[in-house]
Amino acid sequence: MLLLEAGRVVPVARLVEATWEKDPPVTAAHQVRKAVADLRRRVPTGTEVIATDGPGYRVVVADDQVDLLEFDALTRAAGQALREGERSAAAEALRSALALWRGSVLSGTGGPIIEAAATALEERRLAAAEQFFDLCLALGESGELISGLRALITQHPLRETLRGQLMLALYRSGRQAEALKEYGEVRELLVDELGIDPGPRLAKLYEAILRDSPELAAPERPAPVTVAPVRPVPEPAAAVDPAPEPAPAVTEASEGAAPEAPARTEADREGEPGTRTTPVDAPCTLPYDLPDFTGRAKELAELFDYVQDEGRGSERYARIVAIDGMGGMGKTTLAVRAAHRLADRYPDGQLHIDLHGFTPGREPVTPAAALDGLLRTLGTPGDRIPEDLEGRTAVWRSKLDGRRMLLLFDNAVDAAQIRPLLPASPGSLALITSRGRLLDLDGVEWVSIGMMEPEDSTSLMAETLGATRVAAEPGASAELAELCGHLPLALRIATARLRNRPRWTVRYLVERLRDEKRRMDELSSGERSVAATLRLSYLAMDEEYRTAFRILSLYPCAGTDVHSAAALLGTTVRDAEDALEFLLDVHLVQQPDIGLYTFHDLVRSFAQSLRGPATADDDAAAVERLLSYYMTTSDAACEMLFPGRERRPTGISPYQGERPRFRDAEQAVSWFDREQAGLLAAVSLAERSGHDRYAACLSRNIGFHLHSHGQLDEFWSVGHLAVAAARRLDDPALLGISLANLGAACWKLGRFEEGLEVAREARDTAVRAGDRHTEANSESTIGLLLSMLGRYGEALPLLERSVTAARELGNLRAESESLTTLSTLYERWGRYPEAAAAARRAIEIDRDLGYRSNEIMALADLAFAQVGLGEYADADAGLKRARDLCDETRSPGDVALVLALSAQVAHERGDAAQARAFAERSLSLGRTSGAPIRLAKVENVLGRLHRAWGEHEVALDLHAHAHKLAEPMSFRAEEASALVGMVHAAEALGDLSAAAGYRVAAEGLFDFMGLPAHRRAY
Repeated sequence: MLLLEAGRVVPVARLVEATWEKDPPVTAAHQVRKAVADLRRRVPTGTEVIATDGPGYRVVVADDQVDLLEFDALTRAAGQALREGERSAAAEALRSALALWRGSVLSGTGGPIIEAAATALEERRLAAAEQFFDLCLALGESGELISGLRALITQHPLRETLRGQLMLALYRSGRQAEALKEYGEVRELLVDELGIDPGPRLAKLYEAILRDSPELAAPERPAPVTVAPVRPVPEPAAAVDPAPEPAPAVTEASEGAAPEAPARTEADREGEPGTRTTPVDAPCTLPYDLPDFTGRAKELAELFDYVQDEGRGSERYARIVAIDGMGGMGKTTLAVRAAHRLADRYPDGQLHIDLHGFTPGREPVTPAAALDGLLRTLGTPGDRIPEDLEGRTAVWRSKLDGRRMLLLFDNAVDAAQIRPLLPASPGSLALITSRGRLLDLDGVEWVSIGMMEPEDSTSLMAETLGATRVAAEPGASAELAELCGHLPLALRIATARLRNRPRWTVRYLVERLRDEKRRMDELSSGERSVAATLRLSYLAMDEEYRTAFRILSLYPCAGTDVHSAAALLGTTVRDAEDALEFLLDVHLVQQPDIGLYTFHDLVRSFAQSLRGPATADDDAAAVERLLSYYMTTSDAACEMLFPGRERRPTGISPYQGERPRFRDAEQAVSWFDREQAGLLAAVSLAERSGHDRYAACLSRNIGFHLHSHGQLDEFWSVGHLAVAAARRLDDPALLGISLANLGAACWKLGRFEEGLEVAREARDTAVRAGDRHTEANSESTIGLLLSMLGRYGEALPLLERSVTAARELGNLRAESESLTTLSTLYERWGRYPEAAAAARRAIEIDRDLGYRSNEIMALADLAFAQVGLGEYADADAGLKRARDLCDETRSPGDVALVLALSAQVAHERGDAAQARAFAERSLSLGRTSGAPIRLAKVENVLGRLHRAWGEHEVALDLHAHAHKLAEPMSFRAEEASALVGMVHAAEALGDLSAAAGYRVAAEGLFDFMGLPAHRRAY
């Protein structure tokens, strides 16, 4: 509001009205003043820019500081130039003014007052644009204006002045037919939208173009004027969207279509399908070749390779090439394009017949009926055509003998329909399209087509919608292609809807398509519909495959394997694989890898649309079978991978169907890695479908895997989901263990305060449930979090008690974990012998259990203690063992810490090269680990190393970043360590003032943590 009224006082009451529209709060005036104060802090020299003046505020700016003021100045300059008769100068000023617009002004901000201002500004822009085009036309320009005019008309289709200017520019460019077409389009639009005809000025222009009136001729150009097309300004998609970036200027050559390729010479075409030279008396019934055909270069090349290959028995047999793919993939379009390009090779004719394998309301054409039509096309009299199929086949093949013909058999349903139609003698080519691969047909070369490549999808949209509209909204256009699944039929339907609704933006259609429940309805235009196309494939299947198709779409993730499919279907793995392979053959599923099957997004949407009250019971049973399968299989994988894990009753019956068996840990890890996305989706599915026990228990199993792999955000998310499910179940035991796992996730992510609250609730819940295991685990987590927060005195008794409790309960895994935490606490306090003893006991337990991940951290804890004791050779040996156990793909933050400490020990032992190598790898892993608590410690260790190497600026950067990580987490030990490092680095760099400030902050933390003097070394 202040900028709109630049230089003028805007009363506070006016600002209140603009902000709240009506019913402002009692504190409205106070809030306005608070907002102004905040703006003054944020804007450079804000107190000078926003001045308090009487009852309100005033913005103090120069014309060149605000686009709107600069626009006003340029339009005034244009007016002055016109008064002085300088039309070229006026056009140049307007061009500069219009170039300032980069989107819809004030898009999506404020209420009616702001919107009214935005509308007025848009009207001023349009008035300036119309004046600009008038001037350019008067200066003799035409073709270079077309793309800019089209861009504005796309946004303002009812603006008659712009339409008239475009018609005149087209006419003067030698495009009279297009100019007349523009009049027809705007007339139809005005009648449909407003019930009126175009105004007399536009009608008069139309009549003059019809008469080819001399008065429309372009005047001679007085001098060349450089004019850029006006930037198209996309309409805002939603009130919250920022104005999109301007589209690049579109040349006339690219207007509405992709630029044509350079003309090809005969030499260019040598050895490739060429220009058609079919004799005029040869029959040709090929369908029209789409002028906007786009992409499929790879498939066309593959098809042409088959046709042109001189091997493959070309002298003895006819060529047969078949194109298969899901409905809507553009098989017919591809086949027709190929047929037209190959036509010159088959001078005796090119015949097409639609076999209606999947045509609504029609039975597939019988072979006998197809042959009757083909023979008549070749001039065979009806009385010479036999009645029986065998007789017609014989006559057909005799007619083809010695001829070179191209035959396009479109939309075949099965091999039996095709076989009698195939030529028997060499020289001819049969092109076949089918939704499923006709496996019973021998001697066929197959070309399978899938989704279009993203760049091909963009090209198709540019061809069918217009390059200007696609370029104006590149982000929305890319998302539209994704929502259409890069399916040509869907893209054509979507762009057709946009063409028929010129006021719709691409973003608006994208918003509509995001609703999965409406997506199939949106992808329908006239007689074309993605759902109708897929329904034909669905209805062509037997009932058992229809049921399998619907139920398999319940799988909550991208890809299913045969075991999860068997669980959904309630069948054996073999029967599930047979069903999947059948759906693969008819292109209703895809196979990105051996044993993995996926649905195209639109196919999944269609399959799920088949669900309803009649299928509800079957669908619910399928979901529960899938959850049971995942629960039982993940239990088995956890037993293999996490030795010593406490077994917990779940109250869930074991899955009775077939499932993978794990011979070793490697197979269990591979299963978890492969199924992770499906497992996470299954947890969400369990939550949505009301299976809270599955949601909580399955989350626990997945949590073990996520934790061990350092996927901490996912670990935290499933932890929250498990807690919510356990609360709904009102199961204290399950709630306690779910809270305990969430507390561990909070620790790893540095959410210490949240984790402390969660762990305390877990302990209290466990006490009420009489669950001593969870109580001890929670006390250990509380102690761990308190130590991270620097509250060592509170943490120590809790950790010591949790170690004792775990030992009494015989829970070796929990004992080992508590011992490593206790070792870390002792080391921070400078109690190195006790730290080493706790770590050694943890290592002993971990080796007996095979608990590798905790052994790695226990070895690191022992090495930290040994460094404190000056036992570098022993530390080096332990770290080598830790590195041998490490896997960088799992818990990279832990690996980074081991490497950082290895670098420190290598330096102390005088191996500079190894120290450098360990340091570089450590920092790289730490920064990509997603584990802030590990990265903070790694950077402090490496910062001390760089100080020792005399690289004080690097050291300062490392310590400063560690401090930046540690301070918001209240990770007191590393916060203090970072400050100490910053003291040293700042002093070495001569910044004694900063060093003193860092020292004061560090001392405060040391006092808070109660660290002894020898642990405060500078």
